[in-house]
Amino acid sequence: SLADDQFGHSVALGEMTTTTGTTTTITTLLIVGAMGRDYGAIDTGTVYIYYWDTTVSPEVWNMQTTLNPTTDPGANFGVSLDLSEDGKTLVVGTNKEKVYVYKYNETDLWSATPTILAATNNEVGDLFGSVVAVNETGNTIIVGAKEEDSSSIGINGSDNNAATQSGAAYVFKFENTIWSQHSYIKASDTATGNRFGTAVEINDQGNIVSIGSPDNNKIYSFEFNSATDSWTQTATVQPPFPDTGDNFGGVISMSSDGRGLIVGASGERSNGETIAGNPQENNDSLDAGAAFLF
Repeated sequence: SLADDQFGHSVALGEMTTTTGTTTTITTLLIVGAMGRDYGAIDTGTVYIYYWDTTVSPEVWNMQTTLNPTTDPGANFGVSLDLSEDGKTLVVGTNKEKVYVYKYNETDLWSATPTILAATNNEVGDLFGSVVAVNETGNTIIVGAKEEDSSSIGINGSDNNAATQSGAAYVFKFENTIWSQHSYIKASDTATGNRFGTAVEINDQGNIVSIGSPDNNKIYSFEFNSATDSWTQTATVQPPFPDTGDNFGGVISMSSDGRGLIVGASGERSNGETIAGNPQENNDSLDAGAAFLF
């Protein structure tokens, strides 16, 4: 690594099962993003793919390949990434309103030509791609755009710039061999500066998503109805004592079935030191931070 590469800004770990003839192989993969790596221009970004080599003694991590598809200055390819649970779909975000999707195949490993996803209402500065998540089988992706500016609410609303940095999220589905935008998601109480879409998560099945909105200390959960082919907001989650600046929802992680959430609140200020169902309500320890399990 070189100065300012920011190697390790994003990471993913997974396993891939491949079959050749009658032989089945399970390969452990480690994916590391270096969004500040210069490739033909400044801060274009690179993603490194390693595999755990069990054919040597002692076993070691070896480089499988590197991905650097853009020479766009400031793209920061690798600012976010996620690997499907089957290890065969890799999603990489940028800070230039593009997301790259790589599909593994046994002929050329990670395809040289990725699919590029972009929102139908993309605008410079939305930060579409700053966070991404993919489901178990790699056919549903959610992308956050925390500085998108529309004042619309709910699903597939109108596009305008009436609520600066209110934020949005987008769901893409892989159907009939192509990726396409399925839904444009906004909070039910969209407001300027909430940055809905700062964090995103999706369950294994790809039918539940949760979206963090740290500037108003909320998590919004949506569930997909296959009968109507649409998403519906099913829950809004807040900490018991929300305060401005708590940053509740800045990071989230979801259980595989979508029924459990852990939510980070890096700016929370309580001086409590234990795991408790009823946290202490005080602001005696600036930016102490907390995590909440739901």
